[in-house]
Amino acid sequence: MTKLELLCMLRADVDKLPIEELVSEYYDLSEKLDTESANKSVKFFNLEHIVKIRELEINRNFPDNLPSDHVLRSIDLKAEFPMKLFKEYTDTIKLYLDQFLPGTDYYKSIIWIVCAYRAFILEQPMHPQKVVRYVIKKRKIPSNNTNRITEINEYYCPSREEGQDSVCKFCPCHYLPNK
Repeated sequence: MTKLELLCMLRADVDKLPIEELVSEYYDLSEKLDTESANKSVKFFNLEHIVKIRELEINRNFPDNLPSDHVLRSIDLKAEFPMKLFKEYTDTIKLYLDQFLPGTDYYKSIIWIVCAYRAFILEQPMHPQKVVRYVIKKRKIPSNNTNRITEINEYYCPSREEGQDSVCKFCPCHYLPNK
């Protein structure tokens, strides 16, 4: 599966959500954000990504139809990842969400979409920085087939859990011990 194929799938899943309700909730939260708790920040973070995905017009001109500074312009959307890995992600996060968010299918869908978008397409942490306080370290690497050096972000998370059943194994964050 390519990143573009996943993005198309996630975009279709966003269309199945009650978008008017989502957008209303997003704008209500954005007005109150500075006074909200961490849980509300997570909710805003998730809704913000849903709105961004919803705004994407994926057509034959994509991603050239995006503004030049859009984050997706810098991502290789033809890059592939194993379908088996994505199925494992889907199964693992479903179990996790069933355990911690029983009976809230609406928010489970939102979390599933946002985490897949961030982990598999953007290659960014699945949680908002305010919640887990991950550290971003810049690292320089040689660019493909050029003499240029590219600066990339590496993410380190003090909350990362290891283990076969952990959703963290799909997050690009590395473990950072608490100090």
